[in-house]
Amino acid sequence: MGDLVAQSNVASLSSIDVNGKPLAGFDPSTTSYSVGVNPTRVPLITGTAASNGSVSVQTPMPGTATVTVTSEDGSTTKTYTLSLVPDTTQTSNGRGLEGRELALGFQRNKEVTVSK
Repeated sequence: MGDLVAQSNVASLSSIDVNGKPLAGFDPSTTSYSVGVNPTRVPLITGTAASNGSVSVQTPMPGTATVTVTSEDGSTTKTYTLSLVPDTTQTSNGRGLEGRELALGFQRNKEVTVSK
């Protein structure tokens, strides 16, 4: 028979991605971040466990997202908190506004036009 391998008790992430892009300045030992997001869309947040652990993500919008990693052996958990801050340089079509400001009034049936 083969050797038994002990499961890891490490609960840490090797990366966090927001909308498919690595979180700038991510450090596995830092558990709190402020992240600019498009205020009209719920961001896709994913995490990768460092040592075969499991990851769960809770993303309320607006507000705070939590990424919780549980060690492979289930004995340890660690939670990373992402404060989701509206970033008005992003638009719903995914293109930036190239330095122009966009005021969001959150009024129903109002059209916003951005001109060059």
